[in-house]
Amino acid sequence: MMLWPAIADAIAIGEVGSIEEAFEDDGLILDDVGAENDRFRQSADKLCQILSRREYKFTLLTTNFEQKDWALKFEARVVDRLMRNSVVVNLDKVPSFALST
Repeated sequence: MMLWPAIADAIAIGEVGSIEEAFEDDGLILDDVGAENDRFRQSADKLCQILSRREYKFTLLTTNFEQKDWALKFEARVVDRLMRNSVVVNLDKVPSFALST
């Protein structure tokens, strides 16, 4: 599993080693996409590359943004790749993801 904001921070300072792993892994989980601070759209470009190269591989992506807001948050090419050969599971009706004790 890759925590996307941490990957985006690494991309911003030129560390892209994790990206190569993301291209090749059989299964990949990208957690919290959209939570990154990506002023210069560097991580958006890498996300697009990852999604393009993983089109026929298992990739699970989580985001706190509703699908209707993706066009505002993400670049059009990222949204396009998010929707290619995809199943969107909307969990907005779940009241809480915290585990109760």
